[in-house]
Amino acid sequence: SAGRVRSTIKHVATVRNKFKDNEKGNTAKDSCTPLPVPPDYDHGLFTQQNLSFGFVGAPVAPPSPTGNYCRLSPLLHKLASGGGGKVVVFGGSMTHGSGCVVSAVGGGKTLMDGTCAWPARLGQWLRAAFPKATVTMQSLAQKGITTYVLFAQLGLLLERHGDADVVIIDTLVNDAWALEDRSPNWVSMVFEAFIRTVRDILPSAEIFVLLAGCSGCGRQWSAQHRIAMHYDLPTLDMFSMRGMTNFWNRWGGGVHPKWPVHAMIADTLAYVWGNSWESSCSKGHSGPTPLGKTFWPVAELAELTTCKKPLTVYSARNVSTAKPQMTAGDFRLYEDRAGKPGWIASQPGSCMKFPLTFGQDPRFAVTYLKSYLNISNVQVKLRKATYTLKGHWPTGDSRQVSLYSTKWFKVHKSELGSRTAKFAKLKTLADFTFMSGVEPNSELTVELCLSPVSDQSEQKVKVVQVVSC
Repeated sequence: SAGRVRSTIKHVATVRNKFKDNEKGNTAKDSCTPLPVPPDYDHGLFTQQNLSFGFVGAPVAPPSPTGNYCRLSPLLHKLASGGGGKVVVFGGSMTHGSGCVVSAVGGGKTLMDGTCAWPARLGQWLRAAFPKATVTMQSLAQKGITTYVLFAQLGLLLERHGDADVVIIDTLVNDAWALEDRSPNWVSMVFEAFIRTVRDILPSAEIFVLLAGCSGCGRQWSAQHRIAMHYDLPTLDMFSMRGMTNFWNRWGGGVHPKWPVHAMIADTLAYVWGNSWESSCSKGHSGPTPLGKTFWPVAELAELTTCKKPLTVYSARNVSTAKPQMTAGDFRLYEDRAGKPGWIASQPGSCMKFPLTFGQDPRFAVTYLKSYLNISNVQVKLRKATYTLKGHWPTGDSRQVSLYSTKWFKVHKSELGSRTAKFAKLKTLADFTFMSGVEPNSELTVELCLSPVSDQSEQKVKVVQVVSC
C-alpha cells in the first residue's frame, strides 16, 4: 500500500542517518561519490525480471546498522582507488549454495551452488560498484560444517589467504541445527575463539559477522550476537530484520533456502556496505581495530584448542595433503554425496593409520560424520589407549541431519599442574588419560577403525580430516 511505501521510505532515511551517527568521530564532510545500492546496480547474471529486491516495497524491512561499519573503510578505499581487494567467506552448506538454483539472464546457463549463492552475488555488486578494481571473493564455505568444525581447520584454510582484507563469518544456520544440544554459553565461547583465532592468523583483516534469518536460527542467535557486539564488529543481523524469517520460510526455509533468499542476503549486504561508504569514506581508516579484552575468561577460551600452524594434515578435501595408510577392510576416499569427500568404510574392522607429528603442546583432531541413520562409530587407537567417537546423534535427538563433528585429543594441562575446574566437569576420564604420557615434539601413529553398531543392518563411517600440532 501507499502508506507502507511511505513508512518504508521514512525508515530508509532513518537508517541512513544511523549509519552516519554510528561512524565514531567522523566529522568530515562527505565528498565521495555514493555507491549504487539495491535495486540500482548491474546485477549481471543475477538480474531477475520477476522479483525486485529494492527495499521500497520489498517484503523485508531495511536493516539498521549494528557494530562499527567504519572497519570496512580500508577495503572500500582500496577498491575505490582501483586496487585489489579480497573477501574471504566462512559458512556451511547454506553459504555454499546448497538448494540455490536459477537460470541466468539470457538463458542457456544454470546457476547453482557456489555460482548461485550470496557470496558470488555480493562479488557482483562489488565489481559493479568499483568497476576499475580487482575483486576477489573467496568462499571457504563447506557442506555440513559448523563453527566448531571450521575452528579445527583454520590454520589450513587460511594459510593461502594472508592477503584477505575482510573475513565474513556466516555460520549461524548450522550452529543452530547442530549445536542445539549445547548451551548458548558454550557456542558463544566457540564463536569468540574462532573470531580471535582468525585475527591471530590474519592480523591485517577486518571481520564482518552475518547472522542469518532462518526461523530456527534463534536457538543460537544470542550466542553469536553478543560476541559480535562485544567486539563492535560490523554485523548484518538478518534474523532481527522485520519480515526476514517469513521470507526465508516462504522460499524453502530450513538450512537450504532457494535463490531468492541468497539474492536478498546479497542485496542487503550491498545496501549496508554501500551506505557505510557514503557516511565514512572521507574519513579513511588506519588499519584493523584491535579486538581488546575477551568476553569469556581467557583460561576457558584456551581450552578450545586448534592448530594455527598444523604439523601434520590429512584432508579429504585437499588432495595435496598427506595420505593415510589403509590397513584393513574397505576404507577409500570418495564422495558419497556431491561436494562431500571423505575416507569411507562399510565393513566392520576396516582400519587406517595416520602417522602424526606433535609440537610443544601435543594435540590432534579427528573430524568425522555424525548422522541419524545407518552410521557407525569411529574407534580411535593410540598406543594402548582407545576412544570411541559416536556416529549417531544422542538418543532421543530429533535432528534428521548429517553434519560433521570434530573431536580434539591433547595432553591436558592438569598433567602440567594447572587447568580450569569448570571444563574438568565436562570431560570424561578417557578425555584426560587418552594422550597421557605423550611427549612434546614426538611422533606417533593414530589408528581409526569402523566400530559397528549392533542394532543396525548397515554400517558406515566417514572421516574427513585429521590434523596435529
